Amino acid sequence: MINSLIRSIATLVVGIMLISMRDSAMELLIRIMGIAFFLPALVSMVNIYISRHETSRIPAILITVVDLGSIAFGIWLMIFPATFQVMFVKLMAILLFLVALHQLFVIISSRRTVRISWAMVIAPLVMAVISLLVVAEVIDAKPSALSLVLGICAVISGLSDIIITLMIKRSAQLGISSSASTSGGGAVIKKQ
Repeated sequence: MINSLIRSIATLVVGIMLISMRDSAMELLIRIMGIAFFLPALVSMVNIYISRHETSRIPAILITVVDLGSIAFGIWLMIFPATFQVMFVKLMAILLFLVALHQLFVIISSRRTVRISWAMVIAPLVMAVISLLVVAEVIDAKPSALSLVLGICAVISGLSDIIITLMIKRSAQLGISSSASTSGGGAVIKKQ
């Protein structure tokens, strides 16, 4: 439940960022990805040469080569983010498609025990279609327009995921409390 809310809030924040900073959001996110490649690799490399106990299983040279590659790729992402915009847009679209599929799975599997309107299926279906159109390059626009479209999809995804999670939690609490009073503590969630 908490992981789902954290994921939903993160998706919502990324969506808001893509919408509000649509001209520079892609570059900023790519630079953040560069930092995410650079820092762990740097820490790993320093750690290998400070503490030698890890090098007994994996040769230090192999780890150093991988870390140097990550550091170089991270620096490249931070300095030249524009070269990765097309790839990043596709990556964002693929991630939104996977989030949409996950939401559909949660909605369909939760309908057995929780009252969720079929209207909740519309948002993930629309996101999945838009994401596929972006990946297939049917939607061809400037990065700022794609940032806006993906941002709107991310906001819709985050909000609908929060709503679904809260509905499931509320239904589970009602099901547990009603079954606990009638059946001596059983935790069965019932559709009402």
